[in-house]
Amino acid sequence: MMKMIVVIGKSLLTQGIFSYLNAHMSQAQIYALDASSMDAFEQLKNLQPDVIILETEYLWTNPRFPFMSSLRFFPRLTILELRSDSAEVNIIQMEQRKPANLEEMVSFLNINETAFPNPILLQAV
Repeated sequence: MMKMIVVIGKSLLTQGIFSYLNAHMSQAQIYALDASSMDAFEQLKNLQPDVIILETEYLWTNPRFPFMSSLRFFPRLTILELRSDSAEVNIIQMEQRKPANLEEMVSFLNINETAFPNPILLQAV
């Protein structure tokens, strides 16, 4: 069963999303996580969710949610980043791989070389 966590912050948006998901998604476990809790990130690690829904401030700048430095705790995770300044939602999907060598790492990128016919040179200013 899918586990989803909605990080409840200051705005009513995340509270509304939690209520809606709780009422309409019977095939998932929906949790609300209080963003002001001192052990919020520990709770998150213990639950090992498949999806986290949160506002931008908790993803990038809140010290209680050190996602970017702790992604190893979430090997397969989808983050829905809600932006308070627009109606956009950023969807970030995490996947961890261990390439055997540099060639394999580059193959993960799946770069279409024809899209870049000439190398671009950058110069320091």
